[in-house]
Amino acid sequence: MLVFSFGKLKYFCPVKLKQIIMKKIIRKSINIAIMLGVMFGYANENDRLLDKNKKSTNVTLTNVKKGSSLKLKDADGTTLYEESISVNGNYDRVFNFSALPEGNYEIEVDEYSLIRIIPVTVKAESILIHSDKSSFINKPLFKITNDEVLVTKAAVDGESTTIKLFYDGVDLIYSETSSSERPLAKKFDFSKAEKGTYHFELNAEGRTFTKVVNF
Repeated sequence: MLVFSFGKLKYFCPVKLKQIIMKKIIRKSINIAIMLGVMFGYANENDRLLDKNKKSTNVTLTNVKKGSSLKLKDADGTTLYEESISVNGNYDRVFNFSALPEGNYEIEVDEYSLIRIIPVTVKAESILIHSDKSSFINKPLFKITNDEVLVTKAAVDGESTTIKLFYDGVDLIYSETSSSERPLAKKFDFSKAEKGTYHFELNAEGRTFTKVVNF
């Protein structure tokens, strides 16, 4: 429990609230740095150790698509910074990590069919961008044609996929878990279904993906 005193008044702040406040301060600090023209980047080489006095690095993403989102997340999955990529091809900028406390972070690039994840370690006097440990998450694709929805997703060894369908976001009307040995390909025909809003929820590779359709 923290206690803040203002004159004769005292305000009590729970530790959990303190953590939330600190995250907001960190997020605000990062946004201020970005407004000053300091952006983060990614190098196409093995772990890159930055100069201990700079704590900033140049980053290049290749083959990016305009409209993809780029995020910086902490170890809890909280998004500290996000931007929409405005170019096609190469993305090249510099980011200053001096506002971040020591710990593990991730640079996440959310593209049309996959999510790229690049681990980042922030230390007292250095930054490590683990480009050789980058990973990918295959996103499900939803193709809508007239009254049909085709849901597809690439298979990943050892990872099953659970798909659920809700009517009006509440009533569960369909649920299935597919094997990790073959790609997911499921077609839903709504031609005779009740008119309304349907919510798809797909759980795979530790992520939850959603899609809302109206018929």
